[in-house]
Amino acid sequence: MTIKSASIRTAQVTALFGIAFALSVPLSSSAVGAPGDPMARKSAMARADRDRDGALTRAEACAGKTPRVCKRFHLMDRNHDGVVTRAEIRAYQQAKRVTRPPVAVAPSR
Repeated sequence: MTIKSASIRTAQVTALFGIAFALSVPLSSSAVGAPGDPMARKSAMARADRDRDGALTRAEACAGKTPRVCKRFHLMDRNHDGVVTRAEIRAYQQAKRVTRPPVAVAPSR
């Protein structure tokens, strides 16, 4: 596979991910919660947040609903206050995306 074809393949994969993301976002806020809408389900964080304070303690995260948050709790809790908020989870995920190495393309046969 040449460098040019690898670049084209990378662009195609990136475009497919962009399309998948665009299709996963609801068109308007009124569409969320409609009967049969998968977005109407509670998020894993909402299900794990037992005291409904908008943040997860380590005990809530490790109760089985959010195993990834439990495993990386110490990395996500940026201000070390013992709870992880949605903003802290998003910041961790964004930082992880930025530092992720590029995907290697397998040679063609």
